[in-house]
Amino acid sequence: MKKTNKKGFTLIELLAVIVILGIILIIAIPSISAAILNARKNAYVDTAIQLVDGVRMAALSNPALLPSGAETTNVSISAIKLEKGSNSKSPFGNEYEPMSYVQITSSGEDYIYSICLMDNKGNGIINTTDNTPVKIVEGDTSQVKLGLTERCTTVTTIPNEALYGE
Repeated sequence: MKKTNKKGFTLIELLAVIVILGIILIIAIPSISAAILNARKNAYVDTAIQLVDGVRMAALSNPALLPSGAETTNVSISAIKLEKGSNSKSPFGNEYEPMSYVQITSSGEDYIYSICLMDNKGNGIINTTDNTPVKIVEGDTSQVKLGLTERCTTVTTIPNEALYGE
């Protein structure tokens, strides 16, 4: 008898492996995409907190920034220095709109800091003094921009000298 050396896989075995891998990918990709989107949203919130803290620190060293009475002060995010990271691009990879700002509102002896932060693709976060919910959205920019643009229109650019005494 002659021995034949059969090594390798049959076509059916290869197809079965490909089908199994396809099923695994169909299950895994939505989970991974959702995790990436949540990470970007969390990074957006962290950036907003850093920007508000940056203005708060600048106001501590320069009380002239703080509004008096019923006034508000709006600081453009381009004027804010961050210890780490950048305040020019959002976690979604888009440039921030120039109309994005941090607002300081006088409330008696206290000050309320709020932010309106939006990138040029309509992803944004709003945390205002009227307790509206924070909204971070990626997607339908027509609706998001309408909501955010309405609140991100009054930016007074404060020079770096006023913020940081440079």
